[in-house]
Amino acid sequence: EQALVEVQRVGARSHEPTLRRLLAEILVALGRTDAALDQLRTAFARLPNLNATSTARGFLSSAMIFALHRGETAIAALLAQALRERQAAPASVLPRYVRAAQAALAAQAALAAIDAIDAMDADERSAATLSEAELRRRLADWLG
Repeated sequence: EQALVEVQRVGARSHEPTLRRLLAEILVALGRTDAALDQLRTAFARLPNLNATSTARGFLSSAMIFALHRGETAIAALLAQALRERQAAPASVLPRYVRAAQAALAAQAALAAIDAIDAMDADERSAATLSEAELRRRLADWLG
């Protein structure tokens, strides 16, 4: 939390979403889910976009871990899919996020959705991919 105070003091807002989402992961590990949700909400509000940047992928990963912790496999699977779509290369994702994505995608409903997407041709898959606006709307609804 001291790191966030320093970031706010010096005005380095570009790092604030990353610091807040990492703080959320720490709070989840400590069992402080309400505080973690507050940090995720603030990180989401400060996130400029949900493109393929490391900041956006990191947020999606942290939100996925939070959703798994709360047992919300449907949103975790959605986040895992969004992360997969924005992933530059498999090596660019930390192992803890890969494990979380695998757990999210292990849910029966998520696997069925992924199988259906994989069976589509490229044009159908492109049409089925969530737009950034739709992903932001769903995240905003979920985060409250």
